[in-house]
Amino acid sequence: MIFAVVTYKKFDLCFDLLQSVLDQKTLPSAIFLYDNSGGGFSHYVNRENKNLSPLVTTVTNAENEGCAKVWNSALRRAFFVSPEEHVLIANDDILFQNDVIGLFQEEILRYPDELVYCPQLGVNAFSLFATRYKTLEGTVGLFDEHFRYPYFEDGDMARRVMLYGKRIQRVPDVQVSHVGSATLKSYTEEEKNFHHYRFSRNAYYMSQKWGLRDPDRWEDPDGYHTPFDGDEALEIITMTTLRNAFGQY
Repeated sequence: MIFAVVTYKKFDLCFDLLQSVLDQKTLPSAIFLYDNSGGGFSHYVNRENKNLSPLVTTVTNAENEGCAKVWNSALRRAFFVSPEEHVLIANDDILFQNDVIGLFQEEILRYPDELVYCPQLGVNAFSLFATRYKTLEGTVGLFDEHFRYPYFEDGDMARRVMLYGKRIQRVPDVQVSHVGSATLKSYTEEEKNFHHYRFSRNAYYMSQKWGLRDPDRWEDPDGYHTPFDGDEALEIITMTTLRNAFGQY
């Protein structure tokens, strides 16, 4: 199994996560670390005189590319490295407390036809989850990169999995600790304002795409069963509104 993590601000927590991964009984075959800060993680490692494992490949993005785009990038990279391996993707504010990778691998062997796997307890489904490129590409598709900033890309995927007739497979006995919203808590007032603006953008897109009164209720049975209810005009209006009302955000 390949491990991947995206970081933006909480580099100390991210480094601690990597150490907890490397303390596992079952190690990943490779680690992809995506730095959405434009190099801040590497500066942190050098400044603090910390050493990264040879398993770690760091990919530095010039700007914050959110989750959907980076998750897709990690899945594609893993596919080229080892097409059959699943990728375990985590938030950067999690610590592994037991043999997490081993437990995920056992569950995947037990239920090989599921699309997405996550812990039964302890974290939100997409704070720690496993899947692979060929599985998503051949069924529900990759993460929707129109969610250009974190939030709702996970609910969008969960809805697609549900409509495909599957469920997110829960992995029992996984033990992790989760700080929760660590990056948001570190924001300046200006960054918080941008965050709320981008959150509103994604919420609007989620609601329009699936016909949801509440964008947080991805499981709403009254929502559309196909994106934009198959209405090309609605999709065009939605994308035009996103560009005009939210611009680059």
